[in-house]
Amino acid sequence: MTKSVLFAGVLGGLLGGFGGYALLRTLPSATKSAGGEKSAPSETRERADELVTKLRTGQEEEFFNMLRTGFVDPLNDEQFGRLRQGIVEWRQKFAQEYGAPGDFEFGRETVLSPSLVRVAYVVKHAHGAVVCFVIFYKPANDWRILAFSFKPLETAFDMLR
Repeated sequence: MTKSVLFAGVLGGLLGGFGGYALLRTLPSATKSAGGEKSAPSETRERADELVTKLRTGQEEEFFNMLRTGFVDPLNDEQFGRLRQGIVEWRQKFAQEYGAPGDFEFGRETVLSPSLVRVAYVVKHAHGAVVCFVIFYKPANDWRILAFSFKPLETAFDMLR
């Protein structure tokens, strides 16, 4: 009785392995682009790249002007002042905590719906990292900024999934 069960198990394993191999060879899998070509960045990615480049290169006035004019709802002076102060304070806090900020690395572009996209960047610091998020919304024909924020890597990691 034990030999027949052992034989059936070995035979089943071999047939299952052979069947799996045959299916993998006959059914096409998702192909990668030839030569490692990357697709062109989306419109939201290009806009986020431009915004982050201004911040990275120290063009703060241009960054804040682009941010203010890009929002879905226009910000009055008081709202914009609070947003600007918050961003400056967060950047100073992260610089004290993690060291001077370095380069921005593209993390991920997440399409949540045809009219809502989140673009994430990792801001490299000497002793840690921070994630920068730009959320775009398309209410009509043009992509607008819905939110801009920084999160420490520890708390932002779940948001990158």
